[in-house]
Amino acid sequence: MAQTLKQLPWELEENILSRLPPRSLVRLRAVCQRWNALFNDKSFINDHFSRSRPGFLFLGSPKNYSIDIINPNSIDPTIQLSELPFSAMPYQDLHYRCTTIKACDELLLFNNMYLNVKKDCTNFHCCGLGYEIIGRTNKVYKILGYFDPDPEEEYTRVAIYECASHVFKHIDLPENKWFMSEGVGENVSLNGNIYWFSHDAWTDEYFIRSFDFSVGTFKPFCLLPIIIAMNFFSRFLGKIVFRC
Repeated sequence: MAQTLKQLPWELEENILSRLPPRSLVRLRAVCQRWNALFNDKSFINDHFSRSRPGFLFLGSPKNYSIDIINPNSIDPTIQLSELPFSAMPYQDLHYRCTTIKACDELLLFNNMYLNVKKDCTNFHCCGLGYEIIGRTNKVYKILGYFDPDPEEEYTRVAIYECASHVFKHIDLPENKWFMSEGVGENVSLNGNIYWFSHDAWTDEYFIRSFDFSVGTFKPFCLLPIIIAMNFFSRFLGKIVFRC
């Protein structure tokens, strides 16, 4: 006697599908109309995004890498490194001699070196764009940068420029270290914070450092495998892209 296949409850079926990687969902669209409609549903899309792990893509020549951060909220998160085919991730460097372009959510900052944030601040250099959330939804956009040191100054002066109030807030660096000297133009923004390559000369460790605009502090995000450091950081051949 042939057994009758039982169908899974729709709630369980939807929960299983929400845990699959995006590429698998693309292939599964053709299975049935119900699944295809589910993948277009906004609540399913939001649920799928909420389960995604943060990670980084390193685009460069001759190799591309994907780094997944596993258990990012734990005390000791782990890193999973995967090499990507170069043809699957086309990369072309953009050369802007006098231009800085920064993106943060829906805001794009185009900064020409001949244009100044304020007329009386001709020596302020833009490094990254982020924001602080005031209240529930109000985003206050800010720019992290530094001033050219005067001849009598020993250390770089770092400051945050608030776009709404046009006010500069200077930052005291621990041991007067300027953490963005290695990758001023090679940072990305995510959820109001910025991330970039960094190197500790004392320990010779390569890692990703972040800046939190809400509290105005620098902190390390995660250590990098040596293969990433050798191929991207030391020669600055690649771009860093944060994906979620």
